[in-house]
Amino acid sequence: MGQDIESTTGCPEGDCLAVAAMVALSFYFHFQMSRHGPMVFTYADNWSWLTNDEQVMLQCFHCMVRIARNCRLTVDFAKSWVWTTNAKAQHRFDKVRDEIPEQVCLIYRDHAKDLGVTINYSKQRRIGPFRERFDTAIQSFQKVFALDIPMKDKARLIQSSLYPRALYGAEFTAPSEDYFRKMRRQVCKAIVSDSNHASSDVACHMLLPNLQDPFVFAIANLLRTLRRYLVLDPIDAMAIIDVASKFDGKRPYGPGSALCLLLARVGWHITSDAILVCGSESLSLHHSCNSEIVRFLDLQWTTVVHGRCLQRKGFMEEKVLSARLTRRVFGLFNEQDKKIISQYVCGSFQSDSVKAMWDKTCDGKC
Repeated sequence: MGQDIESTTGCPEGDCLAVAAMVALSFYFHFQMSRHGPMVFTYADNWSWLTNDEQVMLQCFHCMVRIARNCRLTVDFAKSWVWTTNAKAQHRFDKVRDEIPEQVCLIYRDHAKDLGVTINYSKQRRIGPFRERFDTAIQSFQKVFALDIPMKDKARLIQSSLYPRALYGAEFTAPSEDYFRKMRRQVCKAIVSDSNHASSDVACHMLLPNLQDPFVFAIANLLRTLRRYLVLDPIDAMAIIDVASKFDGKRPYGPGSALCLLLARVGWHITSDAILVCGSESLSLHHSCNSEIVRFLDLQWTTVVHGRCLQRKGFMEEKVLSARLTRRVFGLFNEQDKKIISQYVCGSFQSDSVKAMWDKTCDGKC
């Protein structure tokens, strides 16, 4: 792209030594800042600290400037901010404004976009960034529609690529059911049929073993993260779970409140001692591995799907269908038969040209 430049500081970006240098620098920053008493957080080149005392904040600010100067680093104050949730805190900081260099402009925020997720420091809900990412992922389904590949490969592409992109940050925002309904419809259209009569709930849950319902995907991600957090930092993790067990508001402002609202939509809840309760069944996050959490959610979601499809032919209230058995039997057919049978399984009406593809010897009792 141009002439090479002699480097006098740091390691080239992308070099494996850059990772080690960043970790070492973060440890140094954490050690020096913690001596002043705040809670210190580091992630790559993102540094922050938490304190309610403006004097401690100033001490930490000057310490951070010294660290950057000693390491020949530059702090981008245009991308730095002081987060507060009320005007009183800003007023207290303004009182000590003389102790901060004139060229530094303090930016006050009550929310920020960090690592692609909007972090709310207040209880106001902001779903704009999530919506933008979700809409971009929905547009990507057009490419999946055009792919002439087996069903299981389409499902793997959706599960591993489109779900993570579309639902990134769902554990903080608890998006409304409309988002999940729209995602299910796109999945059904890509795999089975674009008929409005086709059940998207059945298409996302009952056909392919490597495809989850988008709602289950979001819940599983949040529960698995909490389960890992219980091992790394049980005190903070239990604080989040405590919020999830007691939250009674309507707008989420973090992972605990978001988990509570998501679970409540299908009649589930989590207790203050980290036990997930789904109807008459329960699961402890303390004693369950990730695969057990996923299997439990998959089994309980079958009951939810069955309840939503009771008005459809073939569903009986007293006998819940087995999603695992249905997937296993469906997987025994060849790809051409799957395309036809899936439409009947999901309740989609077929055209005469599609019906003409059936074997003439078939008695129609498939």
